[in-house]
Amino acid sequence: MDRMTMDDDDEAPSARRPGIFNIDDSNMASQDILLSEYKRSTKGEQPSGPVTDAVPITLDEDVETIGEAFLEGDGNVATKEKLATLPRHKLQPQKPQQDVDQGATEQGRRTSVSVEKDYNQLQATLAMREKELVKAKRELEAAKSDRWMPPSIDETIDRLLIGQSCCLEWFKSLEEKEVLLNAATQTGDGNCIIAVLIYLRRTVNLDVLFRLFTKAPEQQIVMSHYCVHLKQLKAWNDVQIIYSMLGNYKTCASFQLKRIESIASVQEQRRELQMLCSTSKVLGSDLVYLEEYMKLLDRQLKVQELDQNVISESKKLPFQPLYTTLLYLCQWHGQEKEDRVTSPVRLKTEFNVSDKVLFQMRLMAECKRRDWGKFEQLLTSKGFFGTKLKSVIGFERVVRILGMYGAPQEVIHPYLMEIEDHEVRLDLATHYKYHGTAIETLKLMRDRQGMEDYINFIEVREQEKYRDKIQTLLANTQIKWK
Repeated sequence: MDRMTMDDDDEAPSARRPGIFNIDDSNMASQDILLSEYKRSTKGEQPSGPVTDAVPITLDEDVETIGEAFLEGDGNVATKEKLATLPRHKLQPQKPQQDVDQGATEQGRRTSVSVEKDYNQLQATLAMREKELVKAKRELEAAKSDRWMPPSIDETIDRLLIGQSCCLEWFKSLEEKEVLLNAATQTGDGNCIIAVLIYLRRTVNLDVLFRLFTKAPEQQIVMSHYCVHLKQLKAWNDVQIIYSMLGNYKTCASFQLKRIESIASVQEQRRELQMLCSTSKVLGSDLVYLEEYMKLLDRQLKVQELDQNVISESKKLPFQPLYTTLLYLCQWHGQEKEDRVTSPVRLKTEFNVSDKVLFQMRLMAECKRRDWGKFEQLLTSKGFFGTKLKSVIGFERVVRILGMYGAPQEVIHPYLMEIEDHEVRLDLATHYKYHGTAIETLKLMRDRQGMEDYINFIEVREQEKYRDKIQTLLANTQIKWK
């Protein structure tokens, strides 16, 4: 008869706890042993043989069904099918009741701690809400008691300073308003001053408000705060009136110009300017500038009318500065005669523009057109010994104009070499990165240390281009380096 098969880790049947089985389906003797174990466990008896640390267990219904299958003779097949359908935890012994009680006690203790913590938080929140409620009730009672009692001016100013709500409508007489404005001015707080000024502007006219301004202890502070407030609101009319009352007519006219510039229609702007010229006689000598501005606008409108179908830039010409208008005429109408409206020479004559300014505008116009040949013609003069370069504005300014418009290096080089001051020439060549001209200038200066250090100013990608030239010059013994 085959012996019952056992795993190496399992204990012998005699030392196994009740309810833990190791079944060999190929041996019927093991069924007899299993059945006897089952009967003893159901009757509460101890298993045969020595048992150490035996713990009684309660078999659930599925294990009892397996035992009944053995009794009814289902054999090994029934046992195998039953065991295959059972979850693994069904074959394990139940935990002792003592461990279950300890787990429940620990869980209950944790729950009680959490409940106590939540209760303390609720108590703290409730106490804070009660304090807020008491404060609100106190403020409500104070408001009810003060509802029919006007606050003093000092108390009102204090509330404005700390940002509390207050009513200024209590102060209706002119004397009270004057005291209120003086008290706000003495604080030096901008928000407080603006709040009082808004109330005064709403309740009195501008003449009365201006008288209050003049009586204020710090008139300039009040006026500056109020004008800044009006500028933010873009209330240009009120700003003009205020500055007119103060006698600052130049500032008043400038604000009128800002208002006129915001008008969309150019013709409407022109009419407003004409009205400004006719009503601003108090400007005195400054009225001449306003009249010249009107004259320039008329010229710009005429040029725009002639060029609007040909040159798109003419649409932006109105209200441009004088030099911008002159540059436009030099660029598009540089060769026209003086008797034409679009002639830059005529504009120069009418507005007393200097010859140097006109010459500079011509150079800039040729740079914008990228016509370097025409640019050179403007700088070339004929003399007894032939032609030479000559500039009424200096070649330093010529180089700066060329650099501003990104002229090529071969175009700028001859004009750089016309600058007599070597230091200025080197600074310009280094600034605009004309390395060939800078190296040539260092050679003329015989500055050996500067030549050796200049290679570090050149971009890495261009260093090889100039390295051989610098080394050749440094090795030249005919140059007497300093």
